[in-house]
Amino acid sequence: NGEYGTFGETPDYNWIEQNAYKYGFILRFPENTGDRTGATNEPWHFRYVGKEAAKEIHDKGWILEDYIEHHGFTYNLRLN
Repeated sequence: NGEYGTFGETPDYNWIEQNAYKYGFILRFPENTGDRTGATNEPWHFRYVGKEAAKEIHDKGWILEDYIEHHGFTYNLRLN
């Protein structure tokens, strides 16, 4: 309806930003992190990282890069 210019300005976004971690999601490219993430703020770009990781990232005010620096990055591939 033209009331909001972007998703990041809506009440829905505010709710998602405050609660996404409870469901395992993080905002991938928050404001003022472009020097670390390589991307500007994208309020629509949420990434599933799992509830445990999302809670730690949220509680510590981290971005995904901080989490990876602290815990390392591993990808477990199951071969059957």
